[in-house]
Amino acid sequence: MVLLSSKGTVLGHRKLDTTKEKKERKNYNLEKLAAVFSHIKKTYPNIIVCIEHLHAIPGLGALAGFMRGYSMGMLEMLLVDTELDYVKVIPSVWKPVMVGISGGDKKEAILAAARLFPDDIWRFEKPRKGYDDNIAEAMLIAEYCRRRAL
Repeated sequence: MVLLSSKGTVLGHRKLDTTKEKKERKNYNLEKLAAVFSHIKKTYPNIIVCIEHLHAIPGLGALAGFMRGYSMGMLEMLLVDTELDYVKVIPSVWKPVMVGISGGDKKEAILAAARLFPDDIWRFEKPRKGYDDNIAEAMLIAEYCRRRAL
């Protein structure tokens, strides 16, 4: 999750809080997320949340596909519950605009985010592991929405 000002300045970022019990899958920590979203709504009352619209991925197993949809539903439910306005953006629409004609791969998204936010590269650096493409793509989605005034 990335917060941008109306002028494109990165106000902050954070990974969505998750929980993981022994031998269980990672799940969103709904209580923490609700508190974070409520705080965001109070701090930035006119904010619009942009989320990537999920779609089926060929070859993804049934359980993995279900969990993606379930997670998206939980995220949307929290946004509605905290009265945050949100829009979904389709990868095949935002990626060519922000990354390049082909939409590129994860590495190209990291390079595009680094070009747009040179002072914020530290936000998607992972200790000893290169770069976090999830944060880089979140920054690109936020900037795409800001430019489109969504």
